[in-house]
Amino acid sequence: MKSLALFLLLPPIVLAQGGGCKIGELCTVRGVLKIFQTPPAATAVLQGEGTCIPLALSEDVLADYKRWTNKSVTVVGLAHAHGVADNVISYQLEGRPVTGSVCRSSPIALFVTELKPE
Repeated sequence: MKSLALFLLLPPIVLAQGGGCKIGELCTVRGVLKIFQTPPAATAVLQGEGTCIPLALSEDVLADYKRWTNKSVTVVGLAHAHGVADNVISYQLEGRPVTGSVCRSSPIALFVTELKPE
């Protein structure tokens, strides 16, 4: 019971750095969603307490960015390796744009399957 109580006292963000999410598995994370409407493609990240995860969001969410950006959300997604060269601005993950220029230190990118407001 102590460990459960300690878990509930943690901040409302659970992010993948340090191995919390494993490549090839579904992962649930919480944080603030940031959507960038910059060329060559709109991209998104989940931020919280110094941590940043690139997200591969569906086109309908990216198109409705005013509804989602800067909102606290819970994201469920499939974790993929995120290792990009310094000059990569964005790339495609299963047909969805992912930022290469933001969150460079994140070991993963998430292909989002579910997005819920907090």
